[in-house]
Amino acid sequence: MQQRPDGKPEKETSHKGLSGTVCRNPIRRTLREDGVSEAVGAMLLITIIALGIGIFTVALFSQQAAPVLPSVTFNVTYGDNGSVAIRHQGGDMIPRDQLRIYIDNGTAVLGNEALTEGDDDEDWTVWGIGDILVYDPPEPLPGESEVLMVYADRGGGEYLLHISEGWKGPIPVPTATPTGTATVTATPTVTTTPTPVPLAAAFTASPTSGLAPLAVTFTDASTGGPIAWLWNFGDGGTSTGQNPVHTYNSAGTYTVTLTASNADGEDTETKTNLITVLTQPMAAFAANITEGDAPLAVRFTDQSTGNVTAWAWDFGDGSTSTEQNPIHTYESTGNYSVTLNASNTFGTSILTKPDYIRVTKSFVNFVIDENVFVYGNTLELGGVSGSSVQITGPGATIVITEGLDTEDLKGNSFISVSNIFIDGNVILLNGSASLGSPAKPGSIYVNGDLTLWNGTRSIYGDVYVAGNFVLKDARIYGNVYVDGDLTLNWTPWIAHDAYIYYTGTFTHPATMSQTILDKCIHLDTVPEVEMPDEEIPSTKSADWYAARNYTPDGTPLTNGVKIFADSYSYTPSGDLWAENVVVIAKNGDIRIEKGGGHVTGVFFAPNGTVTFNGDSLEGVVIARDGFFVLNSNTKVTFKNIAEYISDPDDYPF
Repeated sequence: MQQRPDGKPEKETSHKGLSGTVCRNPIRRTLREDGVSEAVGAMLLITIIALGIGIFTVALFSQQAAPVLPSVTFNVTYGDNGSVAIRHQGGDMIPRDQLRIYIDNGTAVLGNEALTEGDDDEDWTVWGIGDILVYDPPEPLPGESEVLMVYADRGGGEYLLHISEGWKGPIPVPTATPTGTATVTATPTVTTTPTPVPLAAAFTASPTSGLAPLAVTFTDASTGGPIAWLWNFGDGGTSTGQNPVHTYNSAGTYTVTLTASNADGEDTETKTNLITVLTQPMAAFAANITEGDAPLAVRFTDQSTGNVTAWAWDFGDGSTSTEQNPIHTYESTGNYSVTLNASNTFGTSILTKPDYIRVTKSFVNFVIDENVFVYGNTLELGGVSGSSVQITGPGATIVITEGLDTEDLKGNSFISVSNIFIDGNVILLNGSASLGSPAKPGSIYVNGDLTLWNGTRSIYGDVYVAGNFVLKDARIYGNVYVDGDLTLNWTPWIAHDAYIYYTGTFTHPATMSQTILDKCIHLDTVPEVEMPDEEIPSTKSADWYAARNYTPDGTPLTNGVKIFADSYSYTPSGDLWAENVVVIAKNGDIRIEKGGGHVTGVFFAPNGTVTFNGDSLEGVVIARDGFFVLNSNTKVTFKNIAEYISDPDDYPF
C-alpha cells in the first residue's frame, strides 16, 4: 500500500493488460470492479450490439486487420482527499492523444487536462515506464475521486483500460466520433496480457562532475513498480526520496548506490566513481636546489592542490615545460624567477617565485670570465710612503673584500684596471693614487663611503657608492651614483659628459662654480651596489696535485714549475726569472722576494697572503688575506689564468 503524506494508507489498484471493450456510447455503472466487471462487460456488449450493424458493415467491406493494442502494466492509487496517482510500471508508452483519463471528483467529470506529471506539476505528452500522472484537487474533497481510463487507437476505436469501483456517472462520449469509414472492430473478449516486468533498480545523475559545492540531481529510472528507495551517495549521505538532490561539499570521487524495493523484493544498482567533485586549483611547487654553479640542473616538484590536470612552467630563462615535475638545466649565471600555471577544467592558478633560482659561476669560471686579477681582503702597494706601484689590467677585475685607504696605496700607486670592487670604505686623503683604467674604463663599486680629498688623482669609469661621497681635488671622468649625501670642496673637476647623482643632502661652498653645481643632480633612487660574493675555494686533494706533477715546498722557482705546499717562501741568492709557474699554498702564505726579480704565473693562497718583492709580476693572484707588493716601483700586470693552464680539468682550484 502507498503511504500518503499524512501517514495514512491509500487505496491502490493494479492492472496488467488492456481491456478490448469499445467505449462508444455513455453507460452507467454501479457494480464493484474486478479488473473489468462482468456487469460492465455486459453493458458494453449491449453497446457493441447497438452499434454492431454499422461496424460490421464497415469491417466486412474494408477487410482490415484487427487492431494492435498496447501491452501495459500500471497501478492507480486513490487518496481520501480526492487525489489520484496513476503509475506506469511497464510495457508500451501511450501518447497523450490516445489515452483518455476521466476524473469524477463528485462535482464534475474532468479530462486529461486535470492531470500533471510527477510532483513538479509538469505537463505531459506521453505516458511511459516510471511516469506518474497525478490529479490534485484545488481543495481537499470529502471522499475519493473516481477514475475511468480509455485507450483510443488511430482508427477511431476506444478500449476500456480501467474503471474504478465507485464510478457512477456515464462513460463520456469520445471527443472524436468514428465515422462510417472506421476500419477497426473489436469484441469485448479481446484482452492483451503483457509479461510482468521484474523489479530492476536504475537511475541517472546530473551533473556528474564540477566544483565543490556540487549539487547533483538523482533521477530514479527503476522498472517493476518500486515503492521505496534507499540512496547512498558515497560521502556518508543517504536519502529515501525517489528523486533526491544531494550536495557534495568536498573534492573527491564518489560511488553511488540505489536500492529500489516493493512488496515482491528489492534490487540494487551501484555506479562506481560516478561523481567527481573538484576544487579550484591552487598552484604550489618546490625545487630540490635553488642555488649553485652553472650548469645547474634543477628538479621542480609540483605541490599544487585542486585536481590539477595541466601544468605550464616558465623557468625564467626563456625555457618552458608542460610536465608535472620537470627537470631543467640553467646554463648561464643569473637570478631566475620561476612561474607555474596550474589548471583544470574549472579554473587556473598562477604562482611566481621571484629570483627563485640563483645560478652562479664556479670560482675558477668567475676568475676566468671576469678576468679576475686580484681577489683578497687587502691590497697593499709599495713598501714606503711615496711609492709608485703600477697595477695594470685593461679589461681586468680586482676584488678587495675589505676597504682601501691612503696607507694601502702609499700615496702615489695606481690601480689601472677596468673593474674594481671594494667591500668597505675608500678613504684617500692625499697623494695621486688613481683608480680605474684610462684605456678601458669600466665600473668601480664601493660598498661604503668614498672620500677623495687632497691630490689630483684620476677616477676612470662609472662609480657606484653605497654611502656618502666627499670630493675635493679628484678628476672625475665618468658618472658617479651616490646612495647618500654629497659633499664638495673647492677644486673638483668633472668631465663635460659626466654627472654626479645623489639621493641625500648636498653640501658645497657658497661660491662653488655653477658649472659644477649643475652637474650635481638629486634623484630619489640610484643603482644599487652589488658585490661579488664568491667564496675562495679550498685546495684540491694532495693526490690530485701529485698526479699532475706538482712538487713540494723547497722547490726552486724556475720556468714551468708547479708547486703544492702547506706554505711557500722563496728568496734566491742569485737572480730570479721564472715564467709560467703555478704556486699553491694549502694553509699558509706565498712569499717571493728578490730585488730585480721577474715572475709570471698563478699564485693561490686560499688561507693566507701573497707577498712579492721584485721588479715585475704578471698573472693572477688569489689570496684570502691580501696581496702585498713591497718594492716601491714594481709593475704588476694582469694575465688570465687560461693563458697559463689550457685544460680546464687542470685548473688548480
